[in-house]
Amino acid sequence: MMNTQVLTYIYILIMKGKAYENQGTPLISISVRLSRKENNILIDLPLWDLLMTNGELKKVFLSDSSLNLFEKIYVLFFGIPIIGYRIRSRYILPILAEFKDYKILDAGCGRGFFSAALAMGDKNNDILALDIDEQVINRNTSVFNRLAIHNVKFEKKDLFDLNNRDHFDFIVSTHNLEHVERDDELLRIFHCNLKTGGRILIQVPSPPEKYYFKSRLLREFPGHVRQGYTLEQLSDKLERASFRILSCKKTGNAGQQFICQLGVIITRCEEKNKLIYALVFPFLLFASFLFYHFGRKDGGQLGLLCMAQKE
Repeated sequence: MMNTQVLTYIYILIMKGKAYENQGTPLISISVRLSRKENNILIDLPLWDLLMTNGELKKVFLSDSSLNLFEKIYVLFFGIPIIGYRIRSRYILPILAEFKDYKILDAGCGRGFFSAALAMGDKNNDILALDIDEQVINRNTSVFNRLAIHNVKFEKKDLFDLNNRDHFDFIVSTHNLEHVERDDELLRIFHCNLKTGGRILIQVPSPPEKYYFKSRLLREFPGHVRQGYTLEQLSDKLERASFRILSCKKTGNAGQQFICQLGVIITRCEEKNKLIYALVFPFLLFASFLFYHFGRKDGGQLGLLCMAQKE
């Protein structure tokens, strides 16, 4: 039975959340800020992690017209059903919540979840989201129009053709560099397109310390030209591209790596075995919550998260 102090913490969080919601601020950013301010896991439980619905961001997924009724109901209960994204987002969303009134490039935006977080976090953010997949861009444009999110522009473009010199205050690149053969050149392009003093946030995988399943798929991940980067490799590449590294840290632990690999084995990276995945996903999500809060956050089994600046 919970004691009075715990109940008081939960009550305060709910009331603060309602107050911020009335001001039009997404609850997702409120729960993140509170968890950073108050060093107490219990504060995270009611709205952010225990319900695990991914706050406002699930609207982006729900607005995809290709979803059937069952899939929409499922997302309402469990949030965005992509376990790798859900695990990685725990590390990156608190950082994105800090950026206000910036010109931002989402380099290789994918489904646009991080663009949505930046857009919902501050309506004054001006975001250009690029991806080479025209189908992804068309879907994202339709979804964001449906949600009336107007401070994000999606555009089909190869990042090597980027030519907005000294234009952006902030660039975010999540799990893109491992897909690019000429990664050194791409980092120099990012540097060129940032304003002086502008920052870049890069999230990449690390080579797995252990494979928990005997599958070629894990060793030859579709679309990857490398398995990932060590901390030394990524730091060296950023410095050679003339960035000053502000922070570069390892993220994740063995438990989170196991969950990600299991997700890959089930879906085959092609959204296969949907029924099996739907049954297993809630358990993976809850396990990822436990591993995040009670396991090491800097073990490096999951990947790297680096912030660098153009001087």
